[in-house]
Amino acid sequence: MKVVRKLVTVFVLTLLSYGAVAQPVDIVGDYYTIEPDQRYCPTPACGGWWLTKVNQYTVAADESVLDASVIPIVPSPVYVAAIDYRALGLSDREIAEFQHQILAGRAFIRGVLRPYPSPWPSWFRPLQQLAATGTWVAANDNDPVGPYLNVRNSGIVCITTPCPYYDVQELNTGYKTAAHELDLKRARLTDKQTELARREVAGNGLIMTGIRFESQGQTGTGLGIAATKVFFTFPGPTY
Repeated sequence: MKVVRKLVTVFVLTLLSYGAVAQPVDIVGDYYTIEPDQRYCPTPACGGWWLTKVNQYTVAADESVLDASVIPIVPSPVYVAAIDYRALGLSDREIAEFQHQILAGRAFIRGVLRPYPSPWPSWFRPLQQLAATGTWVAANDNDPVGPYLNVRNSGIVCITTPCPYYDVQELNTGYKTAAHELDLKRARLTDKQTELARREVAGNGLIMTGIRFESQGQTGTGLGIAATKVFFTFPGPTY
């Protein structure tokens, strides 16, 4: 079976009927989950961080072979010898706190891959570092179900529902759509975390994983997004 790989997701394809469109991806970096490197070898070749780019999928050309036409790729993690936080203006204490969150498995990061000034001879495999442009910390240890999204208020106000209250952007792909309802219950947030999540939605957007559901409005049905895992901007309150 011939398989064609594209940077699309199940979420995007199932939302096309709701008007999802591709937008230009900006230049401030990709979004990654992050883990410490546990290998034992001389630094900086080991002891850095493993980055895994989110929202990577494969599209099958022959849909008759599969129940669904899209299946997830298992992306290969990228090793970086260091993370440069200077663009974020983090203090030493904040960097130490964020790296503690990495070790705890709660960190999420955005950045640009750049060459690392390696002490090894040029014939060694070149090393990379990440210039961080955004950092987030998970609200809790919920499993991340569904694609990684940024959800923010659209600024639209309606006199009836369904109403496209939210702009939903899929991270790393540039795909965007409108959503009519945002449900945070499955994310198991505390009352204070729910308040903080609503504030982030009203600001630059809430980073989360989520799944779609049919939202019932007064004049018909719309698209609902149920958050499964929420990430809060770091540094900042997480409650």
